[in-house]
Amino acid sequence: MIVMKKVIGILLTTLLLMMPAQTFAEIYTVGEEISFEETLPTNGYIPLQLEEQEKLDEETSLEDGCPYMLRPFMAEEEEDLEFADVSKREYYGYTVLKKENLKYAYAYRWLANGLLNKDEEIVLIDAHITKDEFDMVLQAVINDHPELYYLNCSGGVTYSQLCFPLVKHVYKFRPDYIEEYMDERSAAVFQYAVTDILKRSGARPSMSEYDKAIMIHNELAARIQYDNDSLAGYTADMQEASKIENAQEQQTAMIQVIAKYADIHTAYNALVKGTAVCDGYVKAYQYLLREVGILSHMATGYGAGGGHAWNLVRLDGEWYYTDLTWDDNKNGLVFYAYFNMDDAQLADTQHVLDNPYDMPECTSTDLNYYTVNGGRMSAEGDLDHVVAQLRDNSYARVYYTGEDGNTLVLWDWFYSNLQEIAKRVGITSQFYVNRSGTRRELILMLYHDTAAPLKNAAVEVCSMTDRECRVFAGFYDEEDHLIHMGEVQDVELKANSIIRVKFGDAPEEYHTVKYFIWDQEAGMKPLYQKVSVEY
Repeated sequence: MIVMKKVIGILLTTLLLMMPAQTFAEIYTVGEEISFEETLPTNGYIPLQLEEQEKLDEETSLEDGCPYMLRPFMAEEEEDLEFADVSKREYYGYTVLKKENLKYAYAYRWLANGLLNKDEEIVLIDAHITKDEFDMVLQAVINDHPELYYLNCSGGVTYSQLCFPLVKHVYKFRPDYIEEYMDERSAAVFQYAVTDILKRSGARPSMSEYDKAIMIHNELAARIQYDNDSLAGYTADMQEASKIENAQEQQTAMIQVIAKYADIHTAYNALVKGTAVCDGYVKAYQYLLREVGILSHMATGYGAGGGHAWNLVRLDGEWYYTDLTWDDNKNGLVFYAYFNMDDAQLADTQHVLDNPYDMPECTSTDLNYYTVNGGRMSAEGDLDHVVAQLRDNSYARVYYTGEDGNTLVLWDWFYSNLQEIAKRVGITSQFYVNRSGTRRELILMLYHDTAAPLKNAAVEVCSMTDRECRVFAGFYDEEDHLIHMGEVQDVELKANSIIRVKFGDAPEEYHTVKYFIWDQEAGMKPLYQKVSVEY
């Protein structure tokens, strides 16, 4: 299912600048200022919420009054530990827990097998794990397995009442499933969406791991929309539940709220329905990466102070963090400020890890977007890089390295150097400059045309294709009815590019422009982007 993005305004600030150069400062007017921080969702991840039950099942009771006596934990031979799913693939959570303690690996095995089989209850008494240990293992299973899209982040835990030692161990886990996603049809729809999205992403087996990762990153950012409405509903319902005075009734109410909004945290919702919050983005990206042979794991913690999740990704043997949610800017553009971050950049971008087990050191910057493509710059800017990018693409991506983390500093630098930039790019007529950005990243656009303003726009191509394609633009009225369709001339599609759009036969009045790619194999498909036009 293709989900079209909401109408976007790529042209955040439009400036009509006329030659000669000395008139720049006189004509320049500042549009509405942008608070880039407002584009970052800061409270989407929901931790595990388990209902604790003290009662031990009757069949385990003993006549002497001691409810249950554990046998000593006996680790089997390591080759007997493996089970069907884990033996086929590598999983980060499983690997780190197995190194920590073999009993965690056994508990992981039983949990993962039971959840993948959709069992109503999973017996864990022989693992000898406490409630805290159980929470850690269950979190690792969930963070390893995005295909558990039918699992709600809640459930019930039953304890064993031990005579010796005097600790409670987890006896059984009763998962809470999302009933809507439990049937075979949902599994088929999910797999169809996976296959279709991978095909449309342009990722190919012959590509490098970096190229596969960025293609999938772009395709998902173009398809998924952050579900602010559901998150607002969840927050409101949770606030009501928190007012319940009885502790047990309050917990039950909160678990019911989590179940009500469970789907927005799933890979299914992200890939099939096109809406999710942060952990839904993570699981969708993780699953598609796994399909092309790239190991990923869900990292959890806090982003800008709120509960948040993002991806741990291994590329060419090195670990990186990617936050697809924050790269999917609300204005419809795809950003790379949070693509393949190391530990230092993760901390700088207000991410705080809180996984209950060790995460790997991420020290490499080799495959960070701005290492591969250049564009890191301080407040002094980099004139040569910006000019080269504008000359080739009509836009330049830059990453601000200043301690204040305010990309508007680079915008000011860009404007103050427009005279020299326009000269070096080779523009001698009227032109337009626009900006869009995040806390660290800024997209600078500069292009010119003798046609009327806004008949010339820029749109980002999020998905690369290895087939010959043509680009079309559809012009729509205020009621979203198509009034004209025309082919965009002289367009060369390439990865992560912004194309210039020139229309010689645009209608006199229109409200939005939608862009489409056509090729013989896929037919006409949307580019997912819309440009708002104001008369």
